[in-house]
Amino acid sequence: MLILRCGQAVCPVESVDLPAVPGRRDLRVVDDYCAQALPEDPTPSLDEMFRSPEAPHQGEPGPAPQAEYVQGDPRIVVVGSDAALSAVLTRLMRRDSLWMPVAWVPDDVRSPAAVNFGIVDPWSVAFEGTVRPAPCIRDDAGVVVAGQAEIAVPVGEVVVDSQVLVSKVRKRRFFDAPAVARLVPLMGAPGIAATAVGRRGNAASSIKTGRAVQAGGSGLLVSVDGVPRAREVDKVTFYRHVRDLQIVRPGDCG
Repeated sequence: MLILRCGQAVCPVESVDLPAVPGRRDLRVVDDYCAQALPEDPTPSLDEMFRSPEAPHQGEPGPAPQAEYVQGDPRIVVVGSDAALSAVLTRLMRRDSLWMPVAWVPDDVRSPAAVNFGIVDPWSVAFEGTVRPAPCIRDDAGVVVAGQAEIAVPVGEVVVDSQVLVSKVRKRRFFDAPAVARLVPLMGAPGIAATAVGRRGNAASSIKTGRAVQAGGSGLLVSVDGVPRAREVDKVTFYRHVRDLQIVRPGDCG
């Protein structure tokens, strides 16, 4: 078991200390741990899957095909914030190692990811819980959403699959707040739930679900688990990755 303590999170057991939001270099320990657990992956690669005429349909999330080849009983436990969990999941996705079971001990059990995963007794779940696959939701920059993502839209449109969620045609001259779309990963198919957010942060529209959320416009501001993109963008897409997360979580959530 590899325990990653991110930032100042309280961790009563031996762990590897990392920054609050670890970067690629910080997560080399994850690369090494994955390589020890699965020195060679005999299952089809992502490229092979995309080229295959029998590419799997994205229905309900399922176990990783690599599970039968993994050596031992590896598990990564992330101790920290939603952003810390996102960073670790992002690293696993980018190296195509989402077969690795991941448990999470949140620094705040009221956070979006903690609520979504139904985590109440985190240490017990982390050590004794079982893997329950969940959709992996990512953006077009290759960042995994652990708890929630937001898109602020000064002018533009947000669509969930083919359903319009936000449409803002023009910007008023003064004191015009952008429209905001918020999305969270579902624990099952189709993968994403999204809603427009009011000025007070509450849901301002009905919830729409789908496999992808696309936004286009001018000066879009995107954040994932509280971490904003460095620059404004004119378009962004969030969608369900072809691999599922192998998350250790309670069985009675979502």
